[in-house]
Amino acid sequence: MFVVGFAALGQGAAHADESRAHFSGKRLVVEILGGELVGGLATALTFRGLCDGTDCFGSAMLAFGADAAITPIAVWGLGKAMGGAGSLGYAYVGSSIAFAPFGVTGSPDETPGDTLTRVEIEVAISSILLAPCSALAYEATSQLRWSREHAMTVGVQPLRDQRNVDGAIGMVSARW
Repeated sequence: MFVVGFAALGQGAAHADESRAHFSGKRLVVEILGGELVGGLATALTFRGLCDGTDCFGSAMLAFGADAAITPIAVWGLGKAMGGAGSLGYAYVGSSIAFAPFGVTGSPDETPGDTLTRVEIEVAISSILLAPCSALAYEATSQLRWSREHAMTVGVQPLRDQRNVDGAIGMVSARW
């Protein structure tokens, strides 16, 4: 009788968890906005703390690194607080898609100023994409049953030309 009661308790808890873990558009919006806010704050504080006013390229790269490290944690934390059941690991995997702009190569006759401008644009685009990509992956894994049934996967594949890596493509796939 104890075993039957324990099994019934376990099943009820599983159904309650499944109903909370479904994909939520409202939660997705809050995760994106919160991730952008927290990531932007981490970027600004890191940059202001490290840049001495002369050459701040290294400070900018470290600030972007802080953004890339903090944003998925913020998305995961907000999702958990709002009843999501996604994975922190997949929040990081999803955020890796935001690094795709760094695959853009410069022209052979690019000046150092042009290179700096291109890298600044790549950093800005990647910073903006971090929270949405992370939140989408978190929400996709939040609906555990759906993602298991539909074999949800996220990946980044390098694109190669004859000499070297020429870029990357991010993929999200599922089976219906």
